Parts: sequence; structure tokens; C-alpha cells
Amino acid sequence: MPLSMLINQLGTIVVYGKLATGFIPSVLISVLLVIFLVYSLRKNTKTSVSNTSLT
Repeated sequence: MPLSMLINQLGTIVVYGKLATGFIPSVLISVLLVIFLVYSLRKNTKTSVSNTSLT
């Protein structure tokens, strides 16, 4: 969903030459989502490695 928001915003910039309503919130949501995903993947990887070390 955040990717579709960004595509919509970029299309508005290209067609109308100005920022669409909600451009900044869509960028912030996308950045926060990426940060959360990276954090989750790193946390999951560390947990997985520590679990396999014990066995």
C-alpha cells in the first residue's frame, strides 16, 4: 500500500508539476515501514542464529 501511495504521488508530480496532498505522510509511512521491516528481519536473523547455536 505505501508503494502505491508513492506511485500516485510521483504521478501527480509528473502530470501537474506540484506535490499532491499527502505526499509527506506517504513518504514518512514508507520510510517507517522500511525501517520496521529491516529491524524485524535483523531481529529474526539474530534469534534464528542463536537458536541454532544452542542445538
